[in-house]
Amino acid sequence: MFNFVQENQSLTMILLISSVVLLIWVVYLQIRLVLLNKKNREMFQGVKVDNLEELLLKQVKQVNQNASDIQKLSQFAQKISDTTDICIKKVVLMRFNPFDDTGGDQSFALALLDSFDNGVVISSLHSREGTRVYAKPIAKGQTKYHLSDEEKTVLQKAMGQK
Repeated sequence: MFNFVQENQSLTMILLISSVVLLIWVVYLQIRLVLLNKKNREMFQGVKVDNLEELLLKQVKQVNQNASDIQKLSQFAQKISDTTDICIKKVVLMRFNPFDDTGGDQSFALALLDSFDNGVVISSLHSREGTRVYAKPIAKGQTKYHLSDEEKTVLQKAMGQK
């Protein structure tokens, strides 16, 4: 056998190099397999896996259900957003003393508006004889009723709160 190796040195070298390359390739594949098994153990931790295809189908169904739920939540959020536009968002209150003969700022003007500047201005005038309350509807920042200076002030301040 020793004679055969000496006579075919080039063939022996080729076989030796091929063996080393194959050994390196086997080691590389073994390392990849160990890493893949580690990832699989992490991925399926706590899950009894009898049938991988069944597990994947279950996950696909869950993803589809989640997408449907997200769509429903998005539609619900849009409804809430649309509803909040017509809720009272802008509130301005101003107390004042309209008469010289009474003490304190017992009178007030109150503006209550939504996002579109629709709402009401409520004012109260307090005097020694009594208190009067007025409500004036507001549509798009305008009203057909006369506004006092205080009512104009609270309305302008409220519309500036965008």
